Amino acid sequence: MISQFVIRKARKEDETAVRHCAEHAYAQYVAAIGKKPAPMVADFSSLITLGRVHVAIDAKDRFCGFIVFYEKGDCFFLENVAVHPDMAGKGIGKQLILFCERMAKHADTTSVRLYTNAKMTANLSLYPHLGYRETERRHEDGFDRVFLESPCEKATCGPHTMPGGQDRRYSASSIGGSVTDRRKHAQRDFARQRLTYAKAPFVR
Repeated sequence: MISQFVIRKARKEDETAVRHCAEHAYAQYVAAIGKKPAPMVADFSSLITLGRVHVAIDAKDRFCGFIVFYEKGDCFFLENVAVHPDMAGKGIGKQLILFCERMAKHADTTSVRLYTNAKMTANLSLYPHLGYRETERRHEDGFDRVFLESPCEKATCGPHTMPGGQDRRYSASSIGGSVTDRRKHAQRDFARQRLTYAKAPFVR
């Protein structure tokens, strides 16, 4: 069965759901890492205020997951992505990452960069399948982190499938205007899209 959900910017009232989602998604790694992973103690209130958090909401207005990303220099930095345990295995995490990649492409940035903890072996297996390559490993802020990158021109930037089979494609040339204008158009238009997803594994 195909389900539908909307990706939109998080609002102040979403903070509790985002925090609970992060706590549930990352709790499994506490024992292996020896302390709470960074996403479990993130300042989501500030991140939401800064407009860096997007959430996935299904047709029944249920919280499905969230992603944190922002522009950093010439790239987009994907800081955090998590799916509610009740919604796991439905491809939501992958669609959230694709959303970030599209936003990065239409903002004319060069790549999407991220890091994951070295103990999160499922992520180290997943991200290469999504087009990310490892760039370095280092100890930072008390964690052993693995850094990965996906160039925008090689990101999985195909069209989302809209309800009824209608495809929507966006390009910098078709949107027009300045980089800032294109970014605003992309943020507004993508936030309105209803995305369909097929069942696919995702572990974060």
